Amino acid sequence: MSDQRKSKRSFVSTLVAILFIGVALAGLLVVRVYRFVFRRGIVSLGSLKFPVLVIQPDGMRPFAEWDSVRLERFPKGDVRTPVNGTVLIDSDFNMFTQERVERKREGDLKIIARYLLPDMRVKYTFDVRRVKGGGKDAAMTRLLQCPGFSENGSMRDAVARQTTLAGVLDVLELYKPIEAIPAAPAVAEAVDAVATQDSESGEPLP
Repeated sequence: MSDQRKSKRSFVSTLVAILFIGVALAGLLVVRVYRFVFRRGIVSLGSLKFPVLVIQPDGMRPFAEWDSVRLERFPKGDVRTPVNGTVLIDSDFNMFTQERVERKREGDLKIIARYLLPDMRVKYTFDVRRVKGGGKDAAMTRLLQCPGFSENGSMRDAVARQTTLAGVLDVLELYKPIEAIPAAPAVAEAVDAVATQDSESGEPLP
């Protein structure tokens, strides 16, 4: 009778182990399929070659940013804050779109600190998806579709003649700020380090 019980327990343990492995493999398969289907084309922001030209879908005049930090952090209420559908053209004329844009939630500490540091920037996160069929011709076509070029034919022609993004930025009179983003005050750095709520959740934007 004892041997039968041991055999039964061994069988149950083996079955549980098989089920556990099966569930784990199924979960791994789901993750891989998700990444392949839904995350295909997603790249890291750091893989873009800066500066980048930013074209928002609301018809706002294109602007440029010279580092990834400036694409993620903006003063509160800034009209340039990220929105879904924004097109990024990097210095190699690769095109990308911003997707799943979220504004980081601010913890109580950061809300209080904002009264002391009104210029504290709001952080945004988003996916960067490479646009298929990109390249210089496609990027220039997209750029020349922006509002304003139809009313300013000379600027449109000048932009169309450029062979580098640096040349495009020069025609559009978009220049790198004399100073990089000022070093955040020690208080702001401490707030960002302590306010872990900011990195744990976000507010999805339309």
